[in-house]
Amino acid sequence: MLHPTYHIADSVSELSLHTEKDLLLQVGADFLGLVVFSPEAKKVYSWTLFHTGSPLGQALQHEDLNTLKEQISWLQGNFRKILFVDYTCNNSLIPLHLGLDEEKELLLKWTLGNVQDAIQMKDLIAAKDISNYYTIPASVVHLLHQLFPSGCWWQVQSFLMAKEVSDEPTLTIDIFFNEILIGVSSMGSWLLQNKFSYKAPEDVLYHILNCIRQLNLQNEETEVLIQGLVDEQSALARLLNQYLHKPIWKHNLSFSFPNGETELPNHILALTDRLLACVS
Repeated sequence: MLHPTYHIADSVSELSLHTEKDLLLQVGADFLGLVVFSPEAKKVYSWTLFHTGSPLGQALQHEDLNTLKEQISWLQGNFRKILFVDYTCNNSLIPLHLGLDEEKELLLKWTLGNVQDAIQMKDLIAAKDISNYYTIPASVVHLLHQLFPSGCWWQVQSFLMAKEVSDEPTLTIDIFFNEILIGVSSMGSWLLQNKFSYKAPEDVLYHILNCIRQLNLQNEETEVLIQGLVDEQSALARLLNQYLHKPIWKHNLSFSFPNGETELPNHILALTDRLLACVS
């Protein structure tokens, strides 16, 4: 049985049966997050994150999915909306003016790889005149639709690309278990969104500094906003604080979160809060 890496929730009795609530599933290469929330009240009622340590599709195949649903009492009600958001970043952003021509199909095949055992999906980012093509393992789609048949899919970069950004040069670092997502913005536009794997803290620092160098930004002038699954007392946190001139650990949240047995730092919750702000 899967065991939560993080779990926080209000008492079930605190949630009125008449409260309309939405469900968000964070679907990563090796993790699954479940968020019960109200966009109107800007409140999270429950957040549970499972780190599978193996490909998500394989992990779910060995689960009794009904038991998983029963394990988390919040999942037994009805939801106004159910949203699956893919975090794997196996995607390609293509301008809308490119038609369904041979060059586009070749580009998708080159960037997305073999889709024989995966399902290809597309999000329309109308505000940017961009289509986001991405693939998800067929087993993941099938198993999650067994749990929640009415859920619809989006890819995380589809929401982030549509979000307005500041004029000041900013790096946003989303830290996951073995991967980081780096977004670079300046002058009100995204310059970069990319995903990198890491094994050691030095790998994370290298990717950040390399992005700053390649985009001709100045380390001394560039804010680095850090959020994600990392302890502020860890070797990774100490390294980032030592070598980055303007590291900012995300503390401000748009949503209110319940307190768990051990209250989680806001920069961990910010990884989910950022997405909730985009989908609301």
